[in-house]
Amino acid sequence: MKLIGIRTPKQRIYSDKPVYYDPVKDDRDNRFKESGFSDNQVGSELRMRMQLHMKRKKLNESIRKRSRAMGILITFILLLSILYYIFF
Repeated sequence: MKLIGIRTPKQRIYSDKPVYYDPVKDDRDNRFKESGFSDNQVGSELRMRMQLHMKRKKLNESIRKRSRAMGILITFILLLSILYYIFF
């Protein structure tokens, strides 16, 4: 049995969002604004530094792989020479 004109209120939602203050970020933003650089200049410089880092990393990996292959090859030749002297 439903009574006419009586409604139950909707549930209230707590919507308080806390505000955090980060002094380090604030200081960094202020120094960035005072430096006179635009976002585009900083982004292009960062992009170039990241590309240089990736190239160096790739070069180091290739050198490491090459040296690992040489180490395996030298070990294999040494093992074959030892087996040759043992059996012949």
